Amino acid sequence: MIGKKPKITLLTFWDTIEQTLKHSQADLLISMKKALSLCFILLLGFSSNSQAEFRHFNEWTKKEKGVFLAYTTVAWIDHRQTQWALDHPCECYRESNTLVYGSDPSRDKSLIINAIALSAVYWAVGTFEPDTSVPVLGTATLVRFGVVISNDNIGASWQVAF
Repeated sequence: MIGKKPKITLLTFWDTIEQTLKHSQADLLISMKKALSLCFILLLGFSSNSQAEFRHFNEWTKKEKGVFLAYTTVAWIDHRQTQWALDHPCECYRESNTLVYGSDPSRDKSLIINAIALSAVYWAVGTFEPDTSVPVLGTATLVRFGVVISNDNIGASWQVAF
């Protein structure tokens, strides 16, 4: 209706704030449940029984070290490109990997997801027999490198990582 403004009272103002807080608390509870589930899974994965035959970086083969360092470098560049795009003032970039980042990507989410992924890769290389994980990790590195090249082609240069 033109010319008629809705009547705003102090009561409707506080009702609106209360509804917003209830919605925020529900989102916070969902996030906390997800975080606790992830912590539980990580605790199970890194328990002493699962680490009985674990090899650390200095015990890895040269191939394992090389492919791990290549993956880490490409993952770092991809992570920095994502952060650069999320912070770009034009707001013209959007994260197309909604499977990993969800519908609302953020700098923190990118950092946490990449840290978890890198930890999982480190754990996998250290857990499996020597050189067993090299082909899979090499493929993952190539895929991630393709993402970096794609990001570079749309304007998020690989140079933002350095």
